[in-house]
Amino acid sequence: MTLECAGSSGQWEGVALLPGSSASSLRGMVITEAEVALRVERTPALLDALTLTGNAIDGLAVRGDASATNPFFVAPGTDLRLTSGSQCIDAGTSTGAPTSDRDGTVRPLDGDGINGPAHDMGAYEYAAVTVCGDSVVGAGESCDDGALNGMYGRCNASCTGPGPRCGDATTNGPEQCDDGNASDTDACLGSCVSARCGDGVVRAGVEDCDDVIGVALAVRRRRRA
Repeated sequence: MTLECAGSSGQWEGVALLPGSSASSLRGMVITEAEVALRVERTPALLDALTLTGNAIDGLAVRGDASATNPFFVAPGTDLRLTSGSQCIDAGTSTGAPTSDRDGTVRPLDGDGINGPAHDMGAYEYAAVTVCGDSVVGAGESCDDGALNGMYGRCNASCTGPGPRCGDATTNGPEQCDDGNASDTDACLGSCVSARCGDGVVRAGVEDCDDVIGVALAVRRRRRA
């Protein structure tokens, strides 16, 4: 059994592993301000078998875990969510990590803005403040093109999806038409240009053929005549 992604603050004991408990590893735990951060009442063999991975344990730094004297909780003892600057952000392990935190927030996120998404230590994933228009795709955003948001071919003004574009069934920007489909055999090509004789595409029900070279030669002949 693995105990993972939890937080403990201001308690007499952070985590106690008693004889007979089946926990064999601790992952992504944040334990601080406890008189006894980690109490293990086991035989030496079972203690040696205990795996510690990506934990922040107050005053205890063993087997590669971080010693977090201050994880910067929102409100120690009552709100164990992390705040900006916490060394627990993006410092957890992805091994066996859940896909969401206790609030239902998707994990992992890029909380520190460095090297992409990574799991946080503790029960909650830190979500940096998202600002639509800062050119950074933050939590809850589908895209963000900064000052170009809302312009043709860019992200929309609310950063929730594509803005005006070819294929949205609305004629805008440089488009001649937009019927919302990718077909090249109707009145509007998939490139949002109106169909015409000489465009190299046979229009269904209207044209029998459309040979770009042949049409160009026919036009030249007419001009000479």
